[in-house]
Amino acid sequence: EMASIKDVRSKAFEGAGVPSPKFRVIKTYDDLLCSFPEFGFPFILKPIDQSSSKGVIIVEKEEDLESSYQYASSFSNAGKIILNEYLFGTEHSTEGLMVNGKLYLTAISDRIFN
Repeated sequence: EMASIKDVRSKAFEGAGVPSPKFRVIKTYDDLLCSFPEFGFPFILKPIDQSSSKGVIIVEKEEDLESSYQYASSFSNAGKIILNEYLFGTEHSTEGLMVNGKLYLTAISDRIFN
């Protein structure tokens, strides 16, 4: 659960001192309006309870706030999204399989966005 529920994961990282993007849990559009100025543009909105980048959107300007909120929210079964700081740089991903408490690394990849 901790790995796939984004607010739980982000709070666990924060509590353990693991470097990660600044975040806020957003329950309503008004929450977003109050929170986004602290982050500046661009920032990321994503449903708290999805994987595989479902419902994830980058918000680059104020005119896109409402439609971006609606898009990300439409994917959330819990009705909440997470607002993440946008980190500039490269993205790398790992995949693994846990068997009897041992992690087997199955893939490492670089993500390329155009």
